[in-house]
Amino acid sequence: MRDGMGRRVDIALMKFCSLDITSSTDVDAIFARYRDTMAALERDFPSVTFIHVTVPLSTEPNLLSRLKTLVKKLLGRSDPFRQEDNVARERLNALIRREYGGRHLFDLAAIESTKPDDTRVSGRYENQEYFALYDGYASDRLHLNAVGSTVAATAFLEAIAEASRK
Repeated sequence: MRDGMGRRVDIALMKFCSLDITSSTDVDAIFARYRDTMAALERDFPSVTFIHVTVPLSTEPNLLSRLKTLVKKLLGRSDPFRQEDNVARERLNALIRREYGGRHLFDLAAIESTKPDDTRVSGRYENQEYFALYDGYASDRLHLNAVGSTVAATAFLEAIAEASRK
């Protein structure tokens, strides 16, 4: 933005990858840095509309992935798809929703976790509820398939259209 892009765009956003936020992430520090960065950008580029994006999710572990996790644990290796990672993502997403809800928010996590019947995929880990990527939208544990990509892209275009009207 500061290298000239901020003078050439009408809408901008910063999106985290699901692997950026794990159970070892200091969610409060990340959110504080995000909030401060976005406030500075909004101040310095008042003609740009910034869209805030929640962190994408991973799928709920199925029986096969639970067995793989167990084998990895027995071999002393870590599993990159842990429930506690979605707990951390949900903590950050809740902060983003609370701060930016109603103000140019693209809730990617809600889109990814909402099935076509409007129910949400959720889980519980150590008494903390979290949301997870719906298997029907997933090509693997982290990425959207063609159906999920279409659903997310449609919602994203709607968010851009809404932001451009304001």
